[in-house]
Amino acid sequence: MGCFTANNKSILTAKIDGAFYCAQAECTHMRGYLPSGTLNDGLVSCPNHNMQFDVKTGKLVKNPLAWDLSISDLKTYPTRVDGSDVFVDV
Repeated sequence: MGCFTANNKSILTAKIDGAFYCAQAECTHMRGYLPSGTLNDGLVSCPNHNMQFDVKTGKLVKNPLAWDLSISDLKTYPTRVDGSDVFVDV
């Protein structure tokens, strides 16, 4: 798991089961920096409040603050590989 900047956006990138996936790098709750979190079984956990998102789909799968319904899914970006290059549509 890593991060890069494109078009003034921080993009989280992760290789899961041999495929690359990209999503916004900031948690939708208080903008926690997701690349500083953990990645297990395709789920990234925010280091701030342990929100968990599916990196492949961007879906919020665990919300420890269930009362806060404003927390949304992550934006994901189409990604493709051409040889040793990874391209992201930002």
